[in-house]
Amino acid sequence: MIRRQSHSTNIFLEMSDMNRNRQQTFTQAATAHRENLQKNLQRRMEAARDRGDENLLKMLEAEANYLK
Repeated sequence: MIRRQSHSTNIFLEMSDMNRNRQQTFTQAATAHRENLQKNLQRRMEAARDRGDENLLKMLEAEANYLK
């Protein structure tokens, strides 16, 4: 015997899929944000090294450790 799903079960499953998609989108956005922060930090550290700005480089290294 095949049981049909009720309308409320279908709505629950759709909402569950929506929540899963929302969570996946959030995770992807958070990952992209962290990657962008790290790339930007690396660029800033290279610029500080090129200028010989040791104080700025130390601050940026501390920021890098915070992001880990």
